[in-house]
Amino acid sequence: LSPLLQPRMTARGAGAAAVLAAMIAVSACGRFTRAGGDAAPTTTPSFTTLPPLATTTTVAGRRPTETTAVSAHPADPCAGPSRSSVDDPSGYRLVLTVGTKRCYRQAEDFTLTFEIKNLTAKPLYYAPNQDGFFDIIPEGNPNAPSWNDRGCRTRGQAPPGPTGAFTLAPGETATRATAVYPSSKSEANREQCRTLDGNYAVFANLASCTDETCATVRPVRTDPVRIQVH
Repeated sequence: LSPLLQPRMTARGAGAAAVLAAMIAVSACGRFTRAGGDAAPTTTPSFTTLPPLATTTTVAGRRPTETTAVSAHPADPCAGPSRSSVDDPSGYRLVLTVGTKRCYRQAEDFTLTFEIKNLTAKPLYYAPNQDGFFDIIPEGNPNAPSWNDRGCRTRGQAPPGPTGAFTLAPGETATRATAVYPSSKSEANREQCRTLDGNYAVFANLASCTDETCATVRPVRTDPVRIQVH
C-alpha cells in the first residue's frame, strides 16, 4: 500500500481503535482462491459487455456526480470511465479511480486511487488508523476470486497509531489512499496475488468519524467502478 497523505491531527480520543471492526467487510480478507483449483484456463476469453451491476444499492441522499454507464455499442465493451464520484450524505465527495481503462489482461498491473472532498461548511473527521481501503468483488460468479488491499502485503510490527481523528476542512480535498493490483512492487510474492479473472465491481471505503475524538466511526463507501480482467 502506498504511503497516504498525512493530514493534520485534531483532539485526542480513544475511539480510533474501533475502525477495523466498523469497516464494511465485503470480501474475506486474505482469500485469493479460485474454485476448482489453480489450473489455468484452456482458452483466453474475449472481453464482453458487462452485466447489470448487482452490487449497487440506493442510499437516500447520495448523488452520483459522474456516470459509470458503459457504452451500448457491443464492439466497444471496454468503453466508459474507470472512475466513480458520488456525493454522500455525510458531506464527503468520494472519488475512486481504477487505472486508466476498464479492461485488463491478467498480466497487467493497475493503480487504485481514493480521493475525498469536504462539501460542507464545517470540518469533517475520519479515522487515522484505517487498515484497508479497497475491495474488488466478483459479479455474476460467486466462486470467482476477490481481492482487497489487506491480504497481499507484508505485515510487520505496526507502530503505535495516532489517536483522535484526521480533519478535512471545508472545501478541502485529500488523496486518502492509493494501492497497486496485485500488490506493491516491493512485495516479493506479489504474483501470488494476481488472481482476478472475470467481471468485477471495485469499491473504496472510508472510516469517517462523527467528531474529532473518533469515538464513533461511520463507514462510507464509493460507488463502484466496473472492470473486466481476462
